[in-house]
Amino acid sequence: MADRRFHWWQAIAAMLGALATLATAVVAMAAYLRDDGSPPPATRPAGGSTHGAASAPPEESVAVPAPDQPLHDKLRLRLEFHIEFDTDPPNNNPVGGDPDLYRAGGADSNKITGYYGAARWSDATSPTQAQCDLELATKATRDSVVVDVGSRLCVRTSGGRTVLVRFLKQTADRDWDIEATVWPA
Repeated sequence: MADRRFHWWQAIAAMLGALATLATAVVAMAAYLRDDGSPPPATRPAGGSTHGAASAPPEESVAVPAPDQPLHDKLRLRLEFHIEFDTDPPNNNPVGGDPDLYRAGGADSNKITGYYGAARWSDATSPTQAQCDLELATKATRDSVVVDVGSRLCVRTSGGRTVLVRFLKQTADRDWDIEATVWPA
């Protein structure tokens, strides 16, 4: 039979491993118990959108706009993609989510559909939330709307928000660069 001696250093290594595992479990449990389910406080750069912006240290951050202030985002609406404006940042995907705005492909690439309603804004001045709400209440359609550079649409989201979408330019790939003003519900 082989000689199986138990060395003191093996016992210490086993105890240290057990202590490290126990400490990890205690820290994880404490973090779980302290979590109230709310996301960490968000910050936005002074210019508005968080898209592509690196997180700034807390002492340099700017507070999130008040709940009654609109959020402004510059996005790209791709062929056969949709945008969901009730997420922050807005979700720009080919599938999934709860789409608010959709763009067809092919010959219909300038046709935009507001799933919960869209109305063209044709005044020279930009609308307020109340004006967009009125436009949606009286002229909204769920049919496709043809857009071009400079077009503006008032859009209703699945969450009841009002969004003003301005079509800035069409890229060489026939994607649209847009600016969205998202007002609270």
